[in-house]
Amino acid sequence: MAKSENLAKSGTGPERTCVGCRAKRPKAQLARLVGLAPAGGDGRRVVVWDPKGRLGGRGAWVCAGTPECLAKAAAKGRLARALRVSNPDLGNLGRPGDGQFHRNGCQRDG
Repeated sequence: MAKSENLAKSGTGPERTCVGCRAKRPKAQLARLVGLAPAGGDGRRVVVWDPKGRLGGRGAWVCAGTPECLAKAAAKGRLARALRVSNPDLGNLGRPGDGQFHRNGCQRDG
């Protein structure tokens, strides 16, 4: 039996661990963050939401729609360690209530 068949039969999909609360959850319940190299070349990686899970590079997962997990991951250095960056730029992520988050925790386009 192939591994994908085994996952389909058991009813579970891929699981990921939230870098904030360290809870294991199905991938669909988490939001992915990616550290991208900026065009300016100042050495700091800009952290962005990856709503489709398709951006290249190292990613980190946090509980979707839970800003506390993101704050905890950033404060304890877990996000920087997961993305393998020394000084991640979190300035453009947005905050809950400012219109940039929607129900699955990812930043809106535009």
